[in-house]
Amino acid sequence: MTTVLSLRLRMGGSTAQLLTRRWILFGDLARRIAKFPASGLRAIKTSIANISLPDEHAIRADGAKFLELMNTEEAKSRRAARDERYREDARAEWEMNYGRIIGEL
Repeated sequence: MTTVLSLRLRMGGSTAQLLTRRWILFGDLARRIAKFPASGLRAIKTSIANISLPDEHAIRADGAKFLELMNTEEAKSRRAARDERYREDARAEWEMNYGRIIGEL
């Protein structure tokens, strides 16, 4: 993986100069894209959305699976243990340490 430091060492110059070069590149790209026909941009966005966004059926199936799994006895017991250990007054601590706490349960 190329880091900012390794790029700076290879290209010379300061980090600020490197970032300036990078923003100029992105600015040039944005200006070029802005010159594309609006209808073409809409078509590209639609195509990307069609291949990258789930359809309504997939979203509903995912939601149904989530509810099914949340209603298993194991999930219910883990929620009960969480609720017993972290009452409303300790909610901020629970939310800030969610990953560690789930592992402990």
